[in-house]
Amino acid sequence: MNGIALRAQIEKIAPKIRTVFMSGYTEEVFGRESLHGADLIRKPFTVASLTEKIREVLDR
Repeated sequence: MNGIALRAQIEKIAPKIRTVFMSGYTEEVFGRESLHGADLIRKPFTVASLTEKIREVLDR
C-alpha cells in the first residue's frame, strides 16, 4: 500500500486528518490531485524544514 492509499484508509476513521507526504518528486510529477489536499515536502529536507512544514500544517 502506498502513502496515498494509506491516507484514504485512515480518512475513513479520521476524516479531518492532516497529512504531509514526503517525496523526491515535485508536486507536478507527483500530481497535485493525487495528494487530495495533503501537503508535500520534497526530499532531501532538513529537520528544521520538516518541523516548519509540520507546524504550518498543524496551524491551519
